[in-house]
Amino acid sequence: MGVDEEAKAELTAYQLKDVAQIWYQMWADSRARGDVPIIWNVLKTAFLERFFPREQQEAKVEEFINLRQGGMSVKEYSLKFVKLSKHTSSLVENSRDEMGKFVIGVSEDLVEDCRAAMLHDSMDLGSSGRGSFGVQNRPKFKRYSGLLLQGIRMPK
Repeated sequence: MGVDEEAKAELTAYQLKDVAQIWYQMWADSRARGDVPIIWNVLKTAFLERFFPREQQEAKVEEFINLRQGGMSVKEYSLKFVKLSKHTSSLVENSRDEMGKFVIGVSEDLVEDCRAAMLHDSMDLGSSGRGSFGVQNRPKFKRYSGLLLQGIRMPK
């Protein structure tokens, strides 16, 4: 959109409500005159330190690490996974890392579908379809010597 960092912070501050708005006014007023201008990263850091303490952040990271599907549906698990992954950007830096972590927590009966989906370039955890992976129309894979092979006939 081409919004600079100061404008981004200003737009964010404008949308704050109630306690957050009062906190922002007090925080902005308490800053020294020669301080760095209020840019997005400065506001974000101060806001998170105030309203989302490090202990809570660490708890969310731990919850993400220990997340397992268990009795949840795939849709519920996927939603919780996406929500918690917002707090753990360093653990899932790309879509392959994200899919790998997702597979670790998913129930065993879906593991093969997840692994097969990882072989495709267009991975999307939010797709509709079987298990929310969009793999219902994928080619069938056969297991041979511990490897998944697509459409290759192997000698018996």
